[in-house]
Amino acid sequence: MIEYDRIAESYLAVERVFSTYRHLVELPSFLEALGPAEGLSVLDAGCGTGAYARLLRQRGAGRTLGVDSSPAMIEVARELERKDPVGAEYAVHDIAEMPVLGSFDVVVAVAVLHYADSTATLARMCERTYANLKSGGRLLAYVANPALPPGARR
Repeated sequence: MIEYDRIAESYLAVERVFSTYRHLVELPSFLEALGPAEGLSVLDAGCGTGAYARLLRQRGAGRTLGVDSSPAMIEVARELERKDPVGAEYAVHDIAEMPVLGSFDVVVAVAVLHYADSTATLARMCERTYANLKSGGRLLAYVANPALPPGARR
């Protein structure tokens, strides 16, 4: 796994490189799958610098908590929140070991599940995610596959 603590400060520059893909493919697919965000309580698992947590708050989500295993990435997310408050919260947690942090309408996991180093780790990630969902809640996982042909996102 990439050591995100070492690159946290420069990660926003990396985000700018991927912004075209994010805005043309990832974001429309994600928002279509999510549907309306108004009033949803959201756990952003593997939030990195908090881009999706911030976006969902701006789109009307209620309580929004972003978690990431990298303390440095969480600090960048918190700094962005201090500079431009939207009401997102952040905490350091490894998804595979995450405690129950609440009862959320939706857990989003954008570009994070592929970091599982084994089937057992992936199962723990899913179990810990499930433990944070309210009855009838949803897990929205976005795992991009660059080998898919154009238009496959639909």
